[in-house]
Amino acid sequence: MVDALHQGGFHDELAFDLGEVRGWDYYTGVRFSILAEGPGAPIASGGRYDGLHRSFGRDLCATGFAIDLDALELAVERKA
Repeated sequence: MVDALHQGGFHDELAFDLGEVRGWDYYTGVRFSILAEGPGAPIASGGRYDGLHRSFGRDLCATGFAIDLDALELAVERKA
């Protein structure tokens, strides 16, 4: 994802916040937000959430992220 954003010309505008402190109790390790100039909100966020699946009957390790397409669109428009 980082490479794709760099290829899109966002290398100077990207910042990574590895100190995410929002109260998402299901995260168990590193949490992150990807910020870009323009939207005033993260364009993506995610992290490590081991044990989340336990409540669904399976104890699995997991890592994931979500992309806010509206925020990403605003960042792209600002870049254009």
